[in-house]
Formats: sequence, structure tokens, C-alpha cells
Amino acid sequence: MAERVSPAIPVSKLNSYLKAIISAEELLFNIQIFGEVFDVRHHNGNIYFSLKDDEASIKCTSWGGARYGLDKLIVEGEKVILTGSPSFYEKQATISFTVSKVEKKGELGDAYKRFLELKEKLEKLGFFDKEKKKPIPKQISKIGVVTSKDGAVIQDIINIRNRRNPLLEIVVYNSSVQGATAPKEISDGVRYLDALNLDVIIVARGGGSADDLSCFNDEQLAEVVFKATTPIISAVGHETDFTIIDFVADLRAPTPSAAAELVSQNIREQLSGLTKRFAQSVQEKIKEHERQKEDVAYIRKDLIRAMEGFITDKKTEVKLINEKLEKFNPSRLLKLGYSQVLKEGKLAKFESIKVGDSLDVYMSEGIIVTEVKNVKEKKK
Repeated sequence: MAERVSPAIPVSKLNSYLKAIISAEELLFNIQIFGEVFDVRHHNGNIYFSLKDDEASIKCTSWGGARYGLDKLIVEGEKVILTGSPSFYEKQATISFTVSKVEKKGELGDAYKRFLELKEKLEKLGFFDKEKKKPIPKQISKIGVVTSKDGAVIQDIINIRNRRNPLLEIVVYNSSVQGATAPKEISDGVRYLDALNLDVIIVARGGGSADDLSCFNDEQLAEVVFKATTPIISAVGHETDFTIIDFVADLRAPTPSAAAELVSQNIREQLSGLTKRFAQSVQEKIKEHERQKEDVAYIRKDLIRAMEGFITDKKTEVKLINEKLEKFNPSRLLKLGYSQVLKEGKLAKFESIKVGDSLDVYMSEGIIVTEVKNVKEKKK
């Protein structure tokens, strides 16, 4: 017997059938379900979240819930009892539980409780101390990024780098960013990049539910981040998401894109700063040179004054010497009636003169050549 095959129908028709089946099932009207709240989002007074137990989860919507104070009950990690009905949306073929009433079931959710306990433990150990946080360098030329190489996050970081500072070098360590193996892979990535002498390391992941981000609430990962010598920026999830690594890191960025903006200083701003500093340096050199010129001018004036004083003093000394020499000038003495006697071209001494010697007697009017006839010593 041939197998009967139904004719093909459009997806929209199938979805309409499914919606009709769910809507007609009276057992699904105004039922109660319980579980742990996670992935809470608010928009225009509505509250969007998910409810989970150990085996499954379902998306939930509380229309206008914030206006009725349900935002005080629908809190991340809370265990609650919801009253409402499942709704089937044809376009995406999704089911959401429409909430009409919320009651606390009792204790905080297990995951959120573990988060708070670990946060308290690490805080007591000093992992969050501000004085232990390393400063982010002002000049950054090489960064490391721990994230999934196939995700949109790394592309956003690269695009921002290309736009703001193409010279910035990026070293990517590929890691899972959710799931059971993620904490170890992220820890290995931080250790690996920390050994490369980079300027900064970014641990990044896009938005997700609290369950998706739970891998960043790992104690061993927190310890690796705390002990790293390279400054670390946590860029996990959205601005409203908080994980343990956010408190341990040296800086928390609200999003991965914000982290990329922070580390990739605009190269135009850098060049402008360098230009300003160079101009200031040139101006300082010019002023210094002008000061040196002024100093040289003062020194030159002092030297000229000193030389003039030296020359004046020497002229005075020469004048005094000339006056002294003039007193003993032979010509002057001859004019006064004195004469000079030379023997054989040399000044004649009395004891050397003998009878018969030829002598030259110099007088102011001329020279007398004479022969010695007699020598008489002066009577004492």
C-alpha cells in the first residue's frame, strides 16, 4: 500500500495551525510555573526575561509589569512562581509565557547565590582593592584580546582600531566565551598574552543571558586575572551586566566597543598632540637661543669694557715708562751740555783710556775726534 503524502503547505499556514492548537488548549490557560529568573531586560515599561530549572527554560513577558511594581519581584537569580498563559508567535514560531502574576518562591536562585558567595569571598581576599589595580597606559601600541575569533566582538574591535588608529597591533587569543570549557580557555588566554609584554589585555564577550555569562564568574579565572602583570580590561556583556571578572580586572568597560575606543586613541589626536609638543619645544629652543644671544651681548660688552680699561692702564704705564726713559735719553743729556766719549765705537771708561788713544766725543752739535795727550785722575 502506497504511503500517503500530504500536499506541501506554506510555513505561515503551519504556524497558524500550531497557534490555533495552543490557543484552543484550555489546560494551558492561567497556569502556574516556577523556576529561576535570568536574562532580565526592561523596555517601555515591559519586562522581558527567562525562567529556568535544571533541565529547560522558557522566555517570559510581563506587559507593563514595571508599572505594577513587578520589577521588584522579577530580579536576576530570584526563584518565583508565575501565573499566566503560553503564547505562540506565528512569525518566528516562538513561544513566550505571558505573565499575569508573580510570587516569590523563597530563596535566591542557586547560580546567583553562588555568584554572591564568590564575590564576597574574593572581596575579603583583596581581589577588588583599588590600590592593587594597575593603571592603563596612556600610550598604547600593542594589545591582546581574549575572545572568540568567529564572533562579532573581535570584528567590532578591529573596525574601531582601523578607524581610529591603524598602527595599533592586536594579538587575538581564540577562546570559548560560554560553556563548561570557557573558564579554563579564557584563563589560558590571559596567561599566554600576559607573557608577551603587551600594553594591555582585553577580555571580551558580547551580550547574553546571565547563564551565558556565568563562565566569567569562575574563581580560578578571577585568580589568573588578579595575578597578571599586564593591565586587564573586562569588556563582558552590556553595561547592565556584571560578572566577577568585572570586579577583579584593572578596568571595566561597559561594552567591548567601548574598550576598543579606550585603547585605540585617535591617531589624529596623537599627531595633533605631538605637533603641539614639537611647536612648544621649538618655541622654548628659540627663547633659550634668544636668552643665549642676550647673554653673549652682555659678555661682549663686559669684554669690551674690560679691554678698554686694560688698554687705558697700559697706555698710562707706557707713558710713565717713556717719561722715565726720556730723562735718561742721551740726546736730551747732550742738549743739556753733556758729552759722550766713545773709544773704538764703544762707550769709553776712564780706566781704559791711555795717552795716544783716538776718541770720538759726541756733543749736541756734532762729533769731535781727538787724540789723548794726557790722562789725569780726579783728585779724591
